[in-house]
Amino acid sequence: MRLLEQRQRNFAQVASALLWVFAIGFAVGAVQVGRAIWSHRVWINYRGELISQAAMRRELVFMLLAAIVCSLLAWYWRRVWRRRL
Repeated sequence: MRLLEQRQRNFAQVASALLWVFAIGFAVGAVQVGRAIWSHRVWINYRGELISQAAMRRELVFMLLAAIVCSLLAWYWRRVWRRRL
């Protein structure tokens, strides 16, 4: 039984750490997209096509929601790691 508990604890630690990394990455991405939106410059993608303000706003919303979801899941796994195991 001790080996199973240790595996569960290790899984919770790894899951929490990875989710925090993803949350930080999405938050940094959201900051970059937000700065691009508020700079009022014309932005292009790697193909040379213009990126619309609407597309950048959708990307900003996606990044913010992803950062929030990853943060909440990371807190959940951290709580599991600290309390239940």
